[in-house]
Amino acid sequence: MTPHLILIATGIGVVAEAVARILRLWLFRHWSLAIFNAVVVYGLIMGGVAAQARQLGTMGMFTTAAAIGLAYELANLRVLHFWRFPDERAATPGGQIAVIVVLSLLWGLVPMATLQASASLRHASFVESPPSPLEQINQRERLLLQKLDDLHARTKTVEEKLAAVRERKERLLRKLERRQAGGARRTPHEGTQ
Repeated sequence: MTPHLILIATGIGVVAEAVARILRLWLFRHWSLAIFNAVVVYGLIMGGVAAQARQLGTMGMFTTAAAIGLAYELANLRVLHFWRFPDERAATPGGQIAVIVVLSLLWGLVPMATLQASASLRHASFVESPPSPLEQINQRERLLLQKLDDLHARTKTVEEKLAAVRERKERLLRKLERRQAGGARRTPHEGTQ
């Protein structure tokens, strides 16, 4: 089971339960049951159904999630009593069944919403997917080409400095040769007589 699908489905559960509380669509006996619902039923169970999308296919995923949702809603109505519907229409047996059927169909959409959110997050700018092997090689090639360009630039700078040093050396050697040639023309006894 992939952890990111569990996290996304849990996030969907948190949003759904917050909206339901604000709109008073259903009321939990205790706030911890809403957390349980978001983490276990939305996150682990519906996230787990979303993780099986390849094996189940879209219709199988929807049907599985809707069946789980129907069983969960019926269990709550008959045994668990985690939440209740404050609406008068849900007070009658026919109204309760209608609400449960609609909610079961909505449960069927949770895994698909989870996969859609996962795909959207992968393409969002703040979630960066790792580069492909070809892109990694291209990045490495660009880095090495930049280093090679830098090396050529440094080589050219060193060659220019070397040429300047050699030019100064040649001038100095010519100057020394002229001094030696000028000094060799004079005889040592010319100054004494």
